[in-house]
Amino acid sequence: ETKKEPELIETTSVEKEISQDSSANEKDAQKEKPIVVSASSISAPTQIEAVSAEISNQQLPSPASILAIVPFVLLFIFSWLFPGPIIASFLNLEIGIITILCFFIGNIFLLLFFRFEGISLAKFSAMGNRDILKWRDKPTDWRRSEESRRLEIESVIEQIALNSFAYPNNEYPSLKTFINLPNPELGIEIVGGLGGRIYPDIIVAEQPSNYPRLIAQIESAETVTREQAERVWARLDNQESTTYIFVPTGYAARAKDYARVTGIKNIQIRTWKRSGGTIRVLVT
Repeated sequence: ETKKEPELIETTSVEKEISQDSSANEKDAQKEKPIVVSASSISAPTQIEAVSAEISNQQLPSPASILAIVPFVLLFIFSWLFPGPIIASFLNLEIGIITILCFFIGNIFLLLFFRFEGISLAKFSAMGNRDILKWRDKPTDWRRSEESRRLEIESVIEQIALNSFAYPNNEYPSLKTFINLPNPELGIEIVGGLGGRIYPDIIVAEQPSNYPRLIAQIESAETVTREQAERVWARLDNQESTTYIFVPTGYAARAKDYARVTGIKNIQIRTWKRSGGTIRVLVT
């Protein structure tokens, strides 16, 4: 019987408040030396140079689109030059068996052309900034300090870990959740490429091997950027464990654009929002 893969515990609201005493005890326990586990399954990162949003190197049309449209054009020309046995006539045009066969085969290449070009256009569009939610980008005289942002994100990480990554549980007793903020508990060592160690905000690992099964990175409004996608999200992208990127509500479309341009394929975007003293996690 195939072992069921662990999944994100979907929840719409946090029902429990985290007391200050409990937080203090947990922070004291987190002062132990962090663990580092070698995970060769994490793909080796590649160095990516930042590209201005106004300058795109995306080729339009894409090479795949050209390879699909050329056979369509050749079949179209061939069908009218050599129609084969004539079976009908329309507007002084002779329609033969070869014409009909080329029509159906050519439509397959035409559909492939639209498919490849749609993917290329989506990536090209993602390279620019979305003209939505402009009120979020409006400059203000006040900007919170990094300390304030860090305190808020620590609270968000702790509550998301408590409600969406509550391991071990009855269904997965061999899994354990590690939180790497404010103090690192479990790191992942990149094998090959640039190497180094990374400490995602949340790691759910198999025990006792500490093999990562679920990875989560929690972002604030200030960190949903192209640079964050290139330098952090891309390093978390792998095929062996499921990676979730949590962004504030209203930033999901932007995060998906950044992931698409960076070439990240194996991550899932979730949004979070503060509702009173609780955190709600929404599926995008």
